[in-house]
Amino acid sequence: MATNKTQSGSFLKSSYFWKQLGLIIVSFALIIFLVGFTLKLFTKHGQSIGIPNLMGKSIEDAEEITDDLGLDIEVIDSVFMVGKKPFEVIRQYPETGVNVKSGRVVYVSITKEVADKIPLSRLPTLYGKSFERKKKELENGFEIKSKIVAQEFDAGLRASS
Repeated sequence: MATNKTQSGSFLKSSYFWKQLGLIIVSFALIIFLVGFTLKLFTKHGQSIGIPNLMGKSIEDAEEITDDLGLDIEVIDSVFMVGKKPFEVIRQYPETGVNVKSGRVVYVSITKEVADKIPLSRLPTLYGKSFERKKKELENGFEIKSKIVAQEFDAGLRASS
């Protein structure tokens, strides 16, 4: 039995075994290199574009900037803001400075030219309640900012009865 153990381990000493093992290792290394190289070609690994700051720019200017960089732009929201020019970028995603690949979509929110009109029937009753309470209702429910510009006495319903 002692000779059987030495014969079973003798293949480790043969040059044929080591040549084959070397070929297997070289083949695996070559396959890994080729897969990594072709992935870099397809995924454009390492090629990135820094997202520019679009905040405060008009949507037309933002489109020109992103087109020049090979990026797409999509407006996802618009809101009216007092004191802001219409069609101005007020939010962007991804944020400024983030590195992305070409063809990426930059999502922006812009300002509207005209405020949304709210039908009077949707507004809460404004008569006969404290100004502070109604001010909060309008701000929370409709984003309407209100202030007292003048005070005038109104006899209201009592005067007609």
